[in-house]
Amino acid sequence: MVDIALAKQHLEYDDTDRDALIGQYIAAAAAWVEGYTGLLLTRRAVTRRFASAAAYVDLHVGPAPVIDSITYQDSDLVETTIADTEYTLVDGRLYPASAWPYARYGLVATITAGFEDGVPADLISAQLLLIGHMFANRETVITGTIATALPLGVEALCQPHRLVLV
Repeated sequence: MVDIALAKQHLEYDDTDRDALIGQYIAAAAAWVEGYTGLLLTRRAVTRRFASAAAYVDLHVGPAPVIDSITYQDSDLVETTIADTEYTLVDGRLYPASAWPYARYGLVATITAGFEDGVPADLISAQLLLIGHMFANRETVITGTIATALPLGVEALCQPHRLVLV
């Protein structure tokens, strides 16, 4: 995971006056990488909502997802937990044993996923590139220059890790 010391080393910036700003860039870069890849950079619990009519659910979260619980509100609006024998997780897809129970407001899966033994180097590099970009380009528009789009190296670094379910 990228910390303030690594980010400042990448930025070649030693002062402490912008630590809060750099911390914000670190959080934004991690969120972008997680959103693009579907991988959580730290192991933690997340929730996914889905309709009870679904034949299966693509969780789009990893690595190593584990279902903590699946709940729904029954017809009396009482939260009910589905027994773990009533569903199966296979390659990032969640299947009901037969059918999901009727849930007017949908079902909520709580999943724990994320890296435990360190984030791959290319995903750390992608975060550093994003942090450097945000640090150097603090405005959304630059005037008075000729702009040329450059290939985004961040996407190239993240692409091999992207969760794609077919």
